[in-house]
Order: sequence, then C-alpha cells, then structure tokens
Amino acid sequence: ALRPPRPSDPSAYAAAALFVGIATLFAYVLDRSLGLPNASIVFVLAVIAAALRYGAVVAVFASLLSALAYNYFLTQPYFSFQIYDPRNVWAVFLFLVAGIAVSGVGARARAQTLIARRQAKQAADLQDFTGDLVGARGAGEVAVKASETLSRLLYARAVVLTPAHGELAI
Repeated sequence: ALRPPRPSDPSAYAAAALFVGIATLFAYVLDRSLGLPNASIVFVLAVIAAALRYGAVVAVFASLLSALAYNYFLTQPYFSFQIYDPRNVWAVFLFLVAGIAVSGVGARARAQTLIARRQAKQAADLQDFTGDLVGARGAGEVAVKASETLSRLLYARAVVLTPAHGELAI
C-alpha cells in the first residue's frame, strides 16, 4: 500500500485523475450554484478514494492534482493558477498538507485491509489442512497435505522428506 504502482501500469494515476476530475466538477457546481464556502472538501473524497484503492503514492498524486484543481477552478482569479488573496494561498497550502495527511491514513487503512485478507486466507488454509489431517489414511498422505499447505502459506515450493531404508526420500 505504500509502494508506487508499476511504471508500466499508469492506470492507477489515470483513475486518481478521474477521481479528482469528478470531485472538481462536483465542487465547481456546488460553488457556482450554491455558493458554499467549503466546496473544496469534496476533493478530500477523491484523495481518500485514491488512497484506499491504490495506496499512498497515488493518493499524494491525487492530493497535488486536487490542490491544483482547487486553485484553478475555485479561487479568484478563476481559470488561472495565480492567487490574489493571501488567504487563498494559505488555503491551497493547507489543503495540500491535509490531502497528504489523508493519503497516509487511507494508505494505512489499505495496508491493514491487505494484511487482514492475507491472514484470513492463511487461517482458511490451516483450517483446510487440519480437516485433511483428520481424514488422512497414512504418513504419505499427511506428508503430501503438509507440503501442499506449506507451499500455499509460504508462497514457495515445499517438500517433506521422510526416512526410508536409511536414506531420505520425498
């Protein structure tokens, strides 16, 4: 969750840009039609979505893109990256800092979710193994089931060696 996506797969960044684009459209409509002073908070949803789906690096990208979109569409002068009001300079800066902080929280939640999924899969594999042990008919079948379970749990090939006629055999 903390590593960037593979460079050969830019789809995570494209999805984050899409999230920010949707948030920008929504914030722009809210700002122009209702005149809400905090329409920029919509961008936080885009950053959270990017963090939960793709991790911290993509969420920081979404945060930077959100700060630029906020500045361009929602601060005066509109449709410009210039900022005339000093309060808006601080608003954009604090928005960027908040977006980066939120991306870290979202990435941590994603990492914990991935860990929980892996642990649940391991627990299910171990439960299947114990069920197989109960129904095993001999040492050979126990060895086969043990090596299969170890392979799944360790993500590696595993064999069980047993003594046979003074030597080890698979």
